[in-house]
Amino acid sequence: MKRKGYRKEQENCFENWLRQNKMLYLPVNEGRRTMYNGKSLKSFDVLVSSRFFLDVKGKSFPYSKSNYWENHVSMDDIKSLMAWQKISNRSVKSSTYVSILCFVYKLPRKSEDLQRAIQELRKCPSFKMDCLCYKDGTAAKNLTSTRQLYAVFAVEISDYNKYKKRRSAKWDAWYVSRDKFRKIAVPLKSIFDKYKN
Repeated sequence: MKRKGYRKEQENCFENWLRQNKMLYLPVNEGRRTMYNGKSLKSFDVLVSSRFFLDVKGKSFPYSKSNYWENHVSMDDIKSLMAWQKISNRSVKSSTYVSILCFVYKLPRKSEDLQRAIQELRKCPSFKMDCLCYKDGTAAKNLTSTRQLYAVFAVEISDYNKYKKRRSAKWDAWYVSRDKFRKIAVPLKSIFDKYKN
C-alpha cells in the first residue's frame, strides 16, 4: 500500500497503523478493476483480517480554515464497496464481510490550530485518544508532542450510504453532513470489535 503523491502520506500512515496494531492485512492494487456480472468494480485499498474491505481516504483536518470532518467520496467508491460486501456475503450465505470507509485526517502542527482541531474531534461522541497516531502508526500518548498527528475514523458503508448527500453532480461526489458524520464516525477498532466472533 506504500504510495506517493497527493494524500498518500495519510494512506502510508494508515498502513503503519495496521502494523502497529498487529492487524493481518492484504494491500490491493487500487489501479485495477474487477468485472462482475458485466459491471466494473473499483478495487478497495486493503483487506483486513480476511473480512473487512477498506477504502482509505486521506483528508486534512480542517480541510479549509474551519471546514472539519471533510468526508466526500465518489459514487463509484460507494457502489463498489457495497457490491464487494454483498457479493462476498452472498457467496458464504452470511454477514461475514463488512465494507468500511476509513478516513485518515492529517491534523495541523501549529499549536493553536492543533488545539482547535482537538476540540472539534472531541465533539465526536466516539472520540478516544486511541484515534490519534503518529506517521509511524504508533499511538499518540499526549498532545504536547511536536510530531505530526493523524486521526483515524471509520464509517461502515451501509451507514454512509444511508445519510449521504450529493456534493457535486459533475464529479459524482457525495458527502455526509458534519453533524451526522460526527455521530456515525467511530474508531476503526470499534468496528473490528463489533464483528468479533
